[in-house]
Amino acid sequence: MAERAMMDRLIFFALMELDATALYVIRRHEGLPAIYGDAPAPVAAAYAYADRQFAVLSDLLGDQVYCLGERFSEADIHLGSILNWALSLKIDLPANLTRYHDRLRARAAYQAASEVNASAML
Repeated sequence: MAERAMMDRLIFFALMELDATALYVIRRHEGLPAIYGDAPAPVAAAYAYADRQFAVLSDLLGDQVYCLGERFSEADIHLGSILNWALSLKIDLPANLTRYHDRLRARAAYQAASEVNASAML
């Protein structure tokens, strides 16, 4: 029960605090200003907010292998996607989050999914 609660906590944190509140604003206004409008102040605020939230995540995860310790979970899939977006936006991540992301990317399943995604984009 406690493990499921932690997984849900991390998933909601990733989706709401990181993606919906910070990265979404950046992707829309910085990436598509012709559609969503140029909004430098909200974009700057979103970057600052993202930095604060990645610091919270960094403290929460520490140097765990995965979100739930040694066990890979759905939370790792969500966080891996969020970290991909963050890196594509040139956000500097805390060192332990970079190591965590590297572990995710080294997984065979991650690499296979990345190939499928890349072929779908052609």
